[in-house]
Amino acid sequence: MRLLITAAAVLLLVTGIGIEPASARNPAAMSVPVTRSFQDWRVACDNGGRCTAYAGNEGHVTGFVLITMPAGPDAAADIAVGIDPGEGGRSPVPRINGSEFPLVWSSLAPHDGIGHIDGDTARALMAAMATARSLVLSGGADDASISLRGLGPALSWIDRHQGRHRTVTALRLHGDRPASTVPHAPVLPLVTAAPAIDQTGFGPGTPVPPSVDAMPEIRVCRQDWPESSRPDLTLSARLDAATELWGPNCFLAASHIGHLLYLTGPGGRDPRPLTPAGALEPTVDFVNAEYDPATRTLSQYVWRSGTGSAGRIQHWVWTGTTFALRSERATRELWNIPDRLWPTLWRSR
Repeated sequence: MRLLITAAAVLLLVTGIGIEPASARNPAAMSVPVTRSFQDWRVACDNGGRCTAYAGNEGHVTGFVLITMPAGPDAAADIAVGIDPGEGGRSPVPRINGSEFPLVWSSLAPHDGIGHIDGDTARALMAAMATARSLVLSGGADDASISLRGLGPALSWIDRHQGRHRTVTALRLHGDRPASTVPHAPVLPLVTAAPAIDQTGFGPGTPVPPSVDAMPEIRVCRQDWPESSRPDLTLSARLDAATELWGPNCFLAASHIGHLLYLTGPGGRDPRPLTPAGALEPTVDFVNAEYDPATRTLSQYVWRSGTGSAGRIQHWVWTGTTFALRSERATRELWNIPDRLWPTLWRSR
């Protein structure tokens, strides 16, 4: 039976029929974050069903294109394009086969080298991209060429994931099915912060309890870091009467401070590693971690280059029993996408 099923799946793929993601048949599956790769394009969908297809250029002039489509029958695509403007550069102008597509600036300034396209212009641009091999962004020190290999399958996958395949709202293959047949977006999880609590005795300069400093993971991460050259960048907070947060710093780089975080009882008793849920995997090592006792928010900001062109931003909220994930944005590719435009993987109410 296993061989018969596999052969059937191969036949569907060869004939171009394809297999629909589970979310096309079960809208609740849209609430599970997912990432995919399609040749030169990437897709990221968050727990609210919002998907972003994006591609970029890692050459001497970096540029990128992001196509974001929220879930739901009334959703419409928004396209963001960007290019390194260089000295004296101007706003990017997308060109396909000699045709230019005007930008709508909304709240982003032209001198940032970033602009938006939506409405009829966005639909026209996607239609042109579907039949071209590359898109050229002009406006920086030089042009940036963005490959369109894999764009078609990426958009088709989003259509199936959101249940809009062959509908009038489809990104790739339109059909006669009305928008009303598209599933509604999943309801985002509700995250409620616990009331703020007095922080006397916690904060910068507070000594780490010996019980936490002696944890095996701390010893391992500091074994090549002499104490004489180790700054005191401890993170600490009182979460409630019975729970404390401690974060001895484990490493220090030019733009990164690393911590391992622990939850303990009063006075640092019974430390246990903090590994809160992320959109795709739990977080063990924290980079550039901060805790805001007023909002009960723990955050980290990881980036992979000096300009912050790739990385991950996460926020958790202390609810009184746990750190619940509030939001996450991330990208792995060094395409110089500003962090405010990184695809979302998790959102909450």
